[in-house]
Amino acid sequence: GIQDVTKLEKALKGTEKAAKSAAKGFSGMLKTKAFQGLAVAATGIATAFGLSAKAAIDFEEKMADVLKVMEDMSEKEVKALRKEIIGLGQELSISLKGIADIYEAAGQSGEAREGMREFALDVGRVATAFDVTAEEAGKAMANMKAALGLPQRELRDLFDAINHLGNNTAAASSDIM
Repeated sequence: GIQDVTKLEKALKGTEKAAKSAAKGFSGMLKTKAFQGLAVAATGIATAFGLSAKAAIDFEEKMADVLKVMEDMSEKEVKALRKEIIGLGQELSISLKGIADIYEAAGQSGEAREGMREFALDVGRVATAFDVTAEEAGKAMANMKAALGLPQRELRDLFDAINHLGNNTAAASSDIM
């Protein structure tokens, strides 16, 4: 009866006191610089993984588009192409998706596989110099190359001249191309 109720009340008060103490300790921990730093780091890591996963998915989707416009390639050649594009990602200030856009434009214009790396490097430089996307630069260069029948070296010279005009006249390089 009453003794059991009294014991239960004491037990509940003890539990309540322990819960308040734990809450106070937890609240104190949340206010520490170390915990706040760890929380910020954990958030950053989670965001980076999320962005990395999205970038990887975008790249693989774009690789499928690239392979559609390339001649039949063996599995070994596809791996080499993927490795080449990823390597260019370390040389150019363009996303891997952007570099894959360049390869797609090159493939659509009939660029030989052996010349694609040089083409991609030139397109990356033009995209940066003209302040346009890699896709825009790639399509413009591929169209000019096909229309004028220029080898890569002469195409590079043409776009250097366009850049010179853009830098020294009122016209923007991107408008001239």
